[in-house]
Amino acid sequence: MRFYSCTPLGWRTSFQNLRPVERSTGYTTTEDAAMENYHIVSTEAGWELRKEGAARALTKAGTKDELLKITGTFMEGKTASVKIHKKDGVIQEERTYPRAADPRETKG
Repeated sequence: MRFYSCTPLGWRTSFQNLRPVERSTGYTTTEDAAMENYHIVSTEAGWELRKEGAARALTKAGTKDELLKITGTFMEGKTASVKIHKKDGVIQEERTYPRAADPRETKG
């Protein structure tokens, strides 16, 4: 038996593995969403690329620009979101690899 509940985006089942996507497309399971999340963060030694939830850095560089170049190469063949932080920790920008995997159409 399925139970349905009303959300701001419309009706959905009560299963825990559902998450909303665009209103026109309905819902998708989290297993279908293969987007991995990475963060570029500042450290005392420079900048690091880390997978979300990981304790260790995947790669390091002395400057943010160097790390961005390395990240582009590292992300080849992956479907991922990279959140680029400022030195104070605030998210400055988010990039999606490949660009075609961007879940929304934006100018940025």
